[in-house]
Amino acid sequence: MSPDLRQKLDRMTDILWAGGVTNPVTYIEQISYLIYLKLLDETVAQRELQARMTGEKAESAIFAQQADRFRWSKWRYKSGTELRDFVRDDVFSYMASLVKEQPEAAEYFRDAVLEIVDPNVLKQLIDILDTIEFSPLGSDAKGDIFEYLLTH
Repeated sequence: MSPDLRQKLDRMTDILWAGGVTNPVTYIEQISYLIYLKLLDETVAQRELQARMTGEKAESAIFAQQADRFRWSKWRYKSGTELRDFVRDDVFSYMASLVKEQPEAAEYFRDAVLEIVDPNVLKQLIDILDTIEFSPLGSDAKGDIFEYLLTH
C-alpha cells in the first residue's frame, strides 16, 4: 500500500475520531460502506465506458433510470444535512433494496446504519475517498486497506 493511501486512511480515521465516531469497529464499518459505494460506482462507470468503446448498450441493473441518483458520482457534490440525510435515508435504503439486482449489496446494506452524525465529517470523508481510485488497486490492495484499518 502506498504511503499516500495510508496517509488518507489515517486522515479519515482521525476525522471520524474527532467527529465523535470513536469505536474502531464503527469507523471501519462506516469507511467500508463508503468505499463500497465508491467502488460500485467506479465499476459501473468502467462498464459504461467499455460499452461505449465497443458500441454496445450500457445498461446498469443497479442504477437504471431514476436510480442513477444513488450513484456516488451523482451525490458526492452535495454537502451539509442534505448530503447526510440523502446518504443515510436514501442511498443506504436503496442499496438494501437491491435483493434481486445485487443480492450481495442488499445483504451488506440490509442492517447498515450511517452513524456519522456530523454532516461536515461525512463530507470530509467523501472528499478524501473521491481522490482515491479503487478499481485499479486490485483485490490485494483492497484487502490491505481493511487490514491496515484493523491494525490502526
